[in-house]
Amino acid sequence: MKLNIVISLFFILSGNIISQNIREYLPRDTADYVIKLTYNHLFDEAINLTQQLKSENPSSLQWKYFHAIILYRKSILLGYKVSIGFLSEKENLGNTLDLAFSEFSEIASVGDKLIINNQRDTTALFYTGAAYGYIGIYYANKGENFKAISEGKKGLDYFDRLIELCPNWGDAYLSRGLYNFYTSNVPWYIKPILWVLGKSGSEADALKYFQLVINKGRFAKYEAMEIMAHLYIRQKKGDLAFAIIDKLIQEFPESKYYYYIIFGAKFGNEEMLAEGNKLLTKGINLPKSETLSDLEKIEIGTMYSFLAQYYFAAKEYNKVIMLWKELMGKRIVPGFDSWGYIMLGNAYLEIGNKTEARGCYNWVIKNSNSENHKTIAKEKLSKL
Repeated sequence: MKLNIVISLFFILSGNIISQNIREYLPRDTADYVIKLTYNHLFDEAINLTQQLKSENPSSLQWKYFHAIILYRKSILLGYKVSIGFLSEKENLGNTLDLAFSEFSEIASVGDKLIINNQRDTTALFYTGAAYGYIGIYYANKGENFKAISEGKKGLDYFDRLIELCPNWGDAYLSRGLYNFYTSNVPWYIKPILWVLGKSGSEADALKYFQLVINKGRFAKYEAMEIMAHLYIRQKKGDLAFAIIDKLIQEFPESKYYYYIIFGAKFGNEEMLAEGNKLLTKGINLPKSETLSDLEKIEIGTMYSFLAQYYFAAKEYNKVIMLWKELMGKRIVPGFDSWGYIMLGNAYLEIGNKTEARGCYNWVIKNSNSENHKTIAKEKLSKL
């Protein structure tokens, strides 16, 4: 894990925590609706609604922050899209992050003044602390570590004061859960930093705080569920992770492929190939709608690709061949054919079928639009 990311995450509060005082501005069911939109990746609708609420309540820190969080969650999805092949979203990703940073900075500036005037302003402590956490992340991602530490420390101090004033504020404890989650699994060379800060973390404490947020929090419970699933995967507790992932998908069906992919990939990174296979197999076997969006097509292809890679790592080459033939036969994502034929060729080589392997590589040379794939195919053929 990169040093700058680890440092910033010491001070992050969940991007989806909304103050209990939000009822001052709108009914609870409307706030819940906005959260549902955000986690279902229906960002345009969520942004339009919060922009309206901001205009109606120009002095509200809540809705300024809420709008910034939607932008931040949108940037996460954009980064995910770039990672699975939507490279044209890179510029949009950068612009969205910059816009979220600008709004977090405004919130922090206004919040600082409110807290100076009233040290017990819990709403200001909450949103200002959260804003500084995200400002720290922004600087960390740019490699500006000292700014990341400085801004993040402000957020940490505000939340310590908030919890002292409001120990029953369930959502606020997500910050402690995240702190323990990240600090309990850091490289050796970062541990001296924890010693200087006077704080270390444990997975047991992370689970305790996440469960508290899930039981007593209002909106932060979804973020707690996501991170808790990652923690269970780290601990090689696949069944517990599956239970949480299933709940998230039930809550946010529009994001189902997103959850299958990010957690399926995580199982692979943690060398839990059997669990990853189980999750991705469930994903590719979901009923498909008659009209798939471009994103859904790529997501389906990505699940097949990940699953085939897992089977390849397990030396189950006939299953690799079956998966790629199934995907390409369905014509759901024709853009995967080029890479699919390379992987098919590799699997055929592993089972000693050089004739089929040659056919696959020759298909790539004749039909692929990717010069990189053509180069790979030519190199493979030269060795046969």
